Amino acid sequence: MIIKNHQIDDILSDKSKFIAILVYGPNEGLVRENINLIKKKYEENEQCEIITFEEKTLDQDHALLETTINTISMFNEKKIIHVNSLKDKHLSFLENINPNSTPDVLLTCKKGNLNKSSKLRKFFEVNKSFYVLPCYEDDLRSITNLISDFEKKNTIKFNNDIKNYLLQNLSSDRMVSLNELEKIVLYCKKSTDQLKLENLEKILNDTSSNSFQIINETIMFGKKKKGSRILDKSLSEGVNAIALIRGLINYLKRLKKTKIELAKGHRFDDAIRTLSPPLFWKDKNNFREQCSKIPLNELERFLNSLHEAEVSCKTNSQLTNTICTRTLLSISQKTGKYFSV
Repeated sequence: MIIKNHQIDDILSDKSKFIAILVYGPNEGLVRENINLIKKKYEENEQCEIITFEEKTLDQDHALLETTINTISMFNEKKIIHVNSLKDKHLSFLENINPNSTPDVLLTCKKGNLNKSSKLRKFFEVNKSFYVLPCYEDDLRSITNLISDFEKKNTIKFNNDIKNYLLQNLSSDRMVSLNELEKIVLYCKKSTDQLKLENLEKILNDTSSNSFQIINETIMFGKKKKGSRILDKSLSEGVNAIALIRGLINYLKRLKKTKIELAKGHRFDDAIRTLSPPLFWKDKNNFREQCSKIPLNELERFLNSLHEAEVSCKTNSQLTNTICTRTLLSISQKTGKYFSV
């Protein structure tokens, strides 16, 4: 059965039965966050034995998962079994499980993106006691909700400038965004002063690689060498490659929308008022220059290239960093002819 976050409490309400949840998707940070949330809720008021299996372990012993699920824990009433990176070839391990004879067990499975033809995904979608929780990239709405929940949880109130800045700079990967928001919590604990925009910029931009805006501007101004350094540093620090691609896609969509408004005869200041979230005032001059120099049909070609790269990343998970770097630097090389670099 396909489920959403708000259904987790109901699913875990009866802990005496066997429950298996596959958490998958391109938003790796949200995948990890949801798995941790599921485990935490299941552990409430319970004594649980926790066992984790890696893919290689299951490959070496095909009966291990089934045996572990069916074995009664000697010291704990319930059992949480977590499997990293299940694959279609492991489906036979799950098919042998009888949910009716394996109570008091929670099985969580972590996986990256899965297409509709995945046998593993289909199995969890159609079988009783098996659930699947997709985790897609954060969009404008989910990032807005994330910021709102963060304010409530930490009793912090952001003004409109700060909210707009966060909307434009937080990642589409949940874990990256949470790490950035945690920096704000640490700052607020150390300082009694009210959080201001200039403080926030320093908090979230310790280095240039931490800002998606800087990466996007560097690429679109054709600064290939600098772009290469920033991309290498970002990816080595764990920034999600698909998040970088999606970040540039969103940036180009904003450029495209503004150019279309300009083509209708609107002034630049009027054209950017159609953007949501609003254009941050410090980015206005660079954004204007790129709008004026990069042709609309070129932006279309870049967007097509980025969409193709995103699909390639999702179907070739081992090559995501290479695909991301190659695509962004190729765009940077092409934009360089429009600027003096």
